[in-house]
Amino acid sequence: MRPPTRYVTILAFVCLTTSAAAQSSDSAASGQAAGVPALFPPAAVHWKQGPAALKPGAEMVVLEGDPARAGVFTMRLRLPDGFEVAPHWHTQVEHVTVISGVLHFGMGQRFDRTATRPMPAGS
Repeated sequence: MRPPTRYVTILAFVCLTTSAAAQSSDSAASGQAAGVPALFPPAAVHWKQGPAALKPGAEMVVLEGDPARAGVFTMRLRLPDGFEVAPHWHTQVEHVTVISGVLHFGMGQRFDRTATRPMPAGS
């Protein structure tokens, strides 16, 4: 039985990516003073269409930094239930935290749903 999850939301802390370059012009933290903690209440987070590298249905918000430039940035991705991300690789380190739902994570050259590992919220 599948969990009744509509969306799997992940927080991706990524050092470098090119897929979100076109979407990076306004982050939720724009205008944030240096040294001041950034806070992101739900009303302050404005979701947009996901990065061009993902199929339609994905949504994203850049919380801080600029995905189009080298360096650290923080973004959230919201993916509909059953969403598939094609095999790909990153040139830099990527950290992912599952906020809600279950992310089925796999490694390899081709997509194989049966070879994925379920990562529940908090993973």
